[in-house]
Amino acid sequence: MKVAATMAGSVVRPAPSADAPGAQRALRGEVTIPDGVRVILLGDTWSQHILATKRHPDLAPHLDSVLATVESPDHREPDDRPQRERFYKQDVGPGRWLMVIVDFEESRRGS
Repeated sequence: MKVAATMAGSVVRPAPSADAPGAQRALRGEVTIPDGVRVILLGDTWSQHILATKRHPDLAPHLDSVLATVESPDHREPDDRPQRERFYKQDVGPGRWLMVIVDFEESRRGS
């Protein structure tokens, strides 16, 4: 997910197939988006990509909010990058709006 003004976010990815590289990595969370696609957040993505220094350490206590944003967003829109979508939820997380970017490219490589 990306941060914009009072929004915070981080990138989560759809679940890889069981035999895809990385399928055995620690799972931090799993939700299903309104379209029925299963999306997972891997532990190393959460700690090394999202919470890493100078990224979004303010999200550390808000894992449940990140997952809720993807599972039941108040708003969705395409991201500027292909294969990604932005999910927004109001009044959760560290600010007024939380923005989460889901990268769907991973699921296409892993299938």
